[in-house]
Amino acid sequence: MAHPRTSLRANEKVILDSRPHWWFFVRPISLLFVSIVVAIVVLFRADEAEIVAQNPNAGSSEVDFLNQNSRIGLGENLDSILQILASALILASLAILIVTAVTWYFTHFFVTDQRVVLRAGVLNREGVEIPLERVNTVFFEQNFIERIVGSGDVLVESAGESGVQRFFDIANPLAVKDRLRKYIDASHQKSKSPGAVNVMQPLPAPKSRSIPTQIRELSDLHEADILTTEEFEAKKAELLARI
Repeated sequence: MAHPRTSLRANEKVILDSRPHWWFFVRPISLLFVSIVVAIVVLFRADEAEIVAQNPNAGSSEVDFLNQNSRIGLGENLDSILQILASALILASLAILIVTAVTWYFTHFFVTDQRVVLRAGVLNREGVEIPLERVNTVFFEQNFIERIVGSGDVLVESAGESGVQRFFDIANPLAVKDRLRKYIDASHQKSKSPGAVNVMQPLPAPKSRSIPTQIRELSDLHEADILTTEEFEAKKAELLARI
């Protein structure tokens, strides 16, 4: 997957470029640790069973000796099964850890002065892109452990069908939230400035620009994701009605 930097727009400034926090690896590493502990316990049990098999009770009767050998045989079969299962658990844990590492490498949380972008996935790709002028609220969530390690989730509420978008395992989410809030406020202030185009208000009849010129300008705004398809079509129809 191409890095989001390769799709920067003209005059777009990078605010934040990061991958998920190392807390992203805690679960697969914990699973691998548990599987190693289980394997050690299984090997220890097998060693004990082998010691017993090599040193049978010399004072036992012939029947007890045969029963003991039968139990040892069953124990050896059980130990073999447990060893196979422990080995499979370790291999599965390693595979999960490798998949997690690859997923981490191809996941980018990317923020500019114009938009918030998430790119993720290796074979099946997914992406989220939210223009800053459409963001209403930014907040974050941390549990007790995440607060200690400096990880957390950043939630962005936008004006659109997506609603609230959650970005997981972000490093220092409070700082990210504050930085985003700063640029969001600046973007909203810029959109309210006298020279800004308010796409929600009817377009005044221009004095010097022809209607085809205005339609081309609206098309450029639509291609730059400043106007939605619905807004573009509504304004285009309004201009065509004036002809």
